[in-house]
Parts: sequence; C-alpha cells; structure tokens
Amino acid sequence: MFVPTMMLLCSIMPNALPMSKKQAKNVCKYEKTILKEAAKHDVDPYLLASLIYVESAFLPNVVSSANACGLTQVVPRYTGGPETGYRKYTCRQLKDPYTSIRVGAQILGYMIENYAELNEDKALCMYNAGSVCLKKRNFYKKLYYVKKVRKVYDKITDGC
Repeated sequence: MFVPTMMLLCSIMPNALPMSKKQAKNVCKYEKTILKEAAKHDVDPYLLASLIYVESAFLPNVVSSANACGLTQVVPRYTGGPETGYRKYTCRQLKDPYTSIRVGAQILGYMIENYAELNEDKALCMYNAGSVCLKKRNFYKKLYYVKKVRKVYDKITDGC
C-alpha cells in the first residue's frame, strides 16, 4: 500500500475539493494522525481522508441525526464489539478528533480485513450501512455513499 509523505494530504485536499479555510486547516492539523492510524490499521490514508471528508467535512464536532459523532461519524451504541477492540465510546469521546480518527480507522480496517474480503468498497458499505451489505449481494456497488467516497478519493488521488 502506498503511504503518502507528510504534507501531501494537506497540500492536495484543499486544492482538489471545496472546503473552507477552517476545513483546510483541519486537514493539515489532523494529517499526521490520519497517516499514522491508516498505517496502523492497514487502511489507505487517502481512503480514510475521503471518508472523513464525506462524513464530517473535517469538522470534528458534527453529530448526525443518527447520533453519529465526530470526524469519522461513529455511532457510540455500535462501539464495544471486535471492530473497536471491545471498547465502548461516548459521543463526547468521539468528538475528540484524534480519538475519532483512530476509531474510524480501526473500524474501517477491521471491516476490510474481516468482512469485506479485502474489498474496500464492501468495507465502506459496511461502515455506512452495516450488515445489509453482507446480506445483499453486490449492494455496495449501488450504495450512493460508496460512490461519494470514491469520487472524493479519485479527486484527491488525481492530484498526486
């Protein structure tokens, strides 16, 4: 897996995607953590950054109507299983950007390795829609969320 050098996300993402100065600043602020956690959990750092952009637009205090929290929009009630090392998290904890990136990378890496047969798109489907992605064959190919993350991914990797 290709691991970008430091400052690559910081220089590419704000030029490739629409974002405010605050969002661009946050990409730079969290870049080292994204790279570190992506490497630790065997996740493509561009994929993790794309997921964060789609989930929260790099705004760490976002809470969705489904109570998904933080940069990676993890739902606290779905933590505590093997994908989070059996650790439960609160919304307050997940609003911490570094915790959110770590937990999101951990979950995505777990999905890629254990459920998705190393297929990143299947893992993205699981991350967003859960077990329906296992029950419905090729559901991940139709899920708008997967297409949206891939579109962001393509935009930032084209800038490499």
